[in-house]
Amino acid sequence: METLSTTSITTITPSRPLSDIQWFWQKMTGIYGHIWTSTYDDEAIKIWGATFTRRSLSREDLRRGISKCLDRGDKFPPNLPEFLELCRITGTDLDLPSFEEAFYEATVTRGKFRYQPNGYWQWAHQTHSAIYHAVRNISDLFNFDHLPETEARRVFKTAWQRVVDQLLTGKPLEPIPTVIEHHSEPQPTKEAN
Repeated sequence: METLSTTSITTITPSRPLSDIQWFWQKMTGIYGHIWTSTYDDEAIKIWGATFTRRSLSREDLRRGISKCLDRGDKFPPNLPEFLELCRITGTDLDLPSFEEAFYEATVTRGKFRYQPNGYWQWAHQTHSAIYHAVRNISDLFNFDHLPETEARRVFKTAWQRVVDQLLTGKPLEPIPTVIEHHSEPQPTKEAN
């Protein structure tokens, strides 16, 4: 294995392809400068590189983590566990609403089916189908509506995570039913004998 140092990483010639750890180290040095290079030494390079290999992180995973570092706007770089968390694909990476947005809609705006005057049931708010499916994942929706907020958050978080996990495995969500027809059948009348 090639030994890397903070000085050798910054002096690699562009004509030679960079390993993922070299590429990553250059990017982080470019973003955080002296703070990065003075915080992480040659031993850190080995530890981060070995961890990336053990976790099978791709360059795309590293790009995602670096992008989230920039989005956070922190002056100081993340440590290794924080960076690994930033590399994970989350619901927002899949263009899902944040947990807070989804929870708000599922509770405050009451994203549920509502009976319409035209005889149909319709989803109250046309939102991301993930919120609809998370609400459907709640086994006791009636009691969910009456829970204190902290308990409702816990229940919804479990339901929301099931939907996110489904999407992360590549399984698509079913579309939200636009309307559900509801017609009352005429009740048979008792005939007088």
